[in-house]
Amino acid sequence: SGVSNDNQRESMEKCLKIREIGRKMLTSYELLFCVFVQILTAGICIGVYKSTVAFMQQEIAELKQDMRKYNNVLERLIHVEDSVQSAHKRIDTIEEIRY
Repeated sequence: SGVSNDNQRESMEKCLKIREIGRKMLTSYELLFCVFVQILTAGICIGVYKSTVAFMQQEIAELKQDMRKYNNVLERLIHVEDSVQSAHKRIDTIEEIRY
């Protein structure tokens, strides 16, 4: 009976050691999984950030282009207004001479 108790005790100790190793492995797998999730999350955030920056740069470039077109139209409008004003003065001069 003493030998069988020793065998049972040894078996029990082996089982406990195996359980402890299993727990440590489980903890290390959980840690690896958490690290993997964190890296994946960081990668997604960086990707979203880069695509947002690229989109904003594209929008800014389009706005600059629109502003250049607007400025060109504005310059032409100012030139047309000057020409119209000059034409009105000439017309007024012609009308004064004529009458």
